Order: sequence, then C-alpha cells, then structure tokens
Amino acid sequence: MRTHSISQPKNKGAAFLYFVVFLATFCIVAFLIWATKQYTQPASISANRAAERADNLKSVQEAVGPVLSEYGWQDKEKGFVRVPIERAMELTVKEWSNPSEGRAKMIERMKEATFVPPPPPEAPSAFE
Repeated sequence: MRTHSISQPKNKGAAFLYFVVFLATFCIVAFLIWATKQYTQPASISANRAAERADNLKSVQEAVGPVLSEYGWQDKEKGFVRVPIERAMELTVKEWSNPSEGRAKMIERMKEATFVPPPPPEAPSAFE
C-alpha cells in the first residue's frame, strides 16, 4: 500500500524571488508617489511673502474701494452710471421681482452697452 505524503512546494526559491520582486515593486511605487508629492507641492509661504501679499491686497482695496462704493460714470456717452454695490443689489432685487420683465430689461441694457455703430461708408471709387 502506498501512502501519500503532503506535497511540498517544489521550488521554494521561486516563491522567495516572487516575494522579493513584489516587495521591490511596492517600494518603487511608494518612492514614486513620494517623489511626485515633493515635486508638485507648492513652496511654503514665508513671512516675507505673506506680508507682501497683504500689502498688495491693501493697495488693490484702496484703489478699487471708491469705484465700488461711490457713484460715477461708467460710460458717459451711452449714459451708464456706476452705483455703489449696496444700491445695485437693492435695484436688482426690485427689478427681478418680476423675472420676465427683469430679463427683458437686462437684454435691452446689454444691447445698449455692447452696441457698435456701423463703420462709415467707404469713399466712392475714382472709377465710379
């Protein structure tokens, strides 16, 4: 009578080689992810850069502040007036209480604002 023995892996060296290749591949992928993160990460903002950005913001706000909070002409020829933001919001809410009327007025104002008159006629040719 023959007894069957538990089969052993025939080649332990191949299994170890697969494990080493798998581990090496995992390490390479981990390194590539780390390198990509380092490469794509923006530089940190230093205190000097933060102060420079704050100064830029302050100068822009000083320059634009009067434009946003005072009345003035946007286009005097076409009769467009610039109004403060708060007043513009009030007018918008009032105008759009009726959406179809608000849309019609908006389209009309857009046509007026973007209207470009046709060019003058060309001078007649000497041969005419």
